[in-house]
This record gives sequence, C-alpha cells and structure tokens, in this order.
Amino acid sequence: MLEKMKRDGKLDPPAVAIMDIGRKPELVLPPPPKASGDILLQLEDATIGYDPNEAPLLRNISLKIPLGMKLLLRGPNGAGKSTLLKALRGNMEHMIQEGKRTENDGLKLGVFTQDLAQELDPKARAVDLVTNHAREGSNGDITVTAEAARSVMGRLGLGGEKPLRKVEGLSGGEKARVALSMFALKASNLLMLDEPSNHLDVGCINALAVALSNWGEKDGGVVVISHDREFCDQVGFTHVGTVMNGSLKLEQRSLRESDWETYE
Repeated sequence: MLEKMKRDGKLDPPAVAIMDIGRKPELVLPPPPKASGDILLQLEDATIGYDPNEAPLLRNISLKIPLGMKLLLRGPNGAGKSTLLKALRGNMEHMIQEGKRTENDGLKLGVFTQDLAQELDPKARAVDLVTNHAREGSNGDITVTAEAARSVMGRLGLGGEKPLRKVEGLSGGEKARVALSMFALKASNLLMLDEPSNHLDVGCINALAVALSNWGEKDGGVVVISHDREFCDQVGFTHVGTVMNGSLKLEQRSLRESDWETYE
C-alpha cells in the first residue's frame, strides 16, 4: 500500500508547504511622496521634556532632516533618544517647551515603534487593521484593498487564514508582523523607527533592513533608534546622532567600530 500511495503521489507534501518552507520574508516600501522642499523636518533650539514643572531631558536641540538623510540615534539607555523621536513626531503636546518644530508642507510621516504591536485592537481582524491604517490619515490611500493588505502580510509570513484572525488569536511575533505590515503599506517620505528589531524575528528584521537600505536615497528620510549592529550595518546610515547628557551631537558619517563600545 505504501508503494502504491507513493506512486500516486499521496505521500508527497502539499505544494503550499513546499513553497512556505525556508521562504524569506520580503518587504517593499512604497516610493516616497514628493515633498515641497529639501528639508522634511526641523527642530530649532528646542528644550524637550514631559513636565514643564520638572527639569527638561534635552536642551538646545537643533536638527534638520533633509531629503536623503538616514540618521541613527544612539546613546545610553535613558539618555532621551525616544523622547527626541517623540518630539520630532510632534504627537505629544507641550513636549517642546522652548524652541520651534517646523515640518515640510508635504511631510508624510511613517512610524514604527517597539510598542506598536502591543497597541493593536485585540478584537479586530488583522487584515482590517492593516487595510484601515493604509486608508487613513494625510498619507492614506482610500483605494487600498484588503487583497493588497493580505499580499503585504503574506510576504511577511502571515499567509493563509492568519490575516482573518482577530489580533488576540495571534502570537507576539505575528502581532509584530501585523504592525510591520501597517507600516509598510502606507506611503511616507519620512520614516521613524524606535528599536524596530525588538519584537521582530530575524527574517523580518533582515527584510526591513534591506527595504530601508534601498529606500529614499534622494526623496525620503529615515530616523532610527537601534542597538542592533547587524541591522544598522545593513541599513547604511548617512548620519549618526549621539544623545547624551541632555544634548545631541550630530555627525555626517557612516557607522564605525567605536559606535558599539560601552558608553562611559
């Protein structure tokens, strides 16, 4: 019977399983929408903190993010890297206590944070979250379909019926892939990522690094906080910003060996 089943092909693994085994996640970022000038975002002499009644975390921060910049923010834990990124995003009122934040009229901001996967609505279907996110906001596209969302999710390893599951039925790694799909489907010209590799598996981290390395060389900008050396080397940064002792030191250069030494 075994020989007969073998001849009939009944012992062969399904074709879908063959395709899925060893398939690397893939990520393609939409081309950046055109901005109205060379500077996407700018902070001028900014004093940054969460509570005006307490000492600010950062002082005298001046930073221009032009088209083509790929900026890595580094520094000790607790130095204020995430705080600086939030101030750049402009999503929290009163963080900039003094100084000025100016954004390009054509700014389309895309954000991926380490907590994004934990903030997903647990009762929503994964594909609905990805589709709705792609349609919403100033850089949303109302023509994005659920099929397009499922295509992006499938290339990141969320194939089959997984996009139809509610978020609460997904693993932590799968939730992170949902969040990455949301990030990848919306066209932006400035991308901000806070420790993106913290909750992603190795395959998705590599896919993200490759996508960022090939994106926005002349018409987009990238700002990343990361301690993942392999990821950072793959991205290929043009600038390094060191956040330490309440200040920012910006250098136009690629990464070097000393960037990975312990901070004193």
